[in-house]
Amino acid sequence: MKYTELKEYLIKRPFLFQSIKEKQEEFNQRIATLERRPIIFVETSKKRNSDNIA
Repeated sequence: MKYTELKEYLIKRPFLFQSIKEKQEEFNQRIATLERRPIIFVETSKKRNSDNIA
């Protein structure tokens, strides 16, 4: 793929290299404008405690 082809491809599809956080923020902005309320995304904690497992 040539540089110009790659550049055109990325211009058409900029979302391919967005992080998950950027995608969530963009989605949240779209919903906030339509529904007039933001979405709160729940994130898991990376700290795990084996004592809390039932």
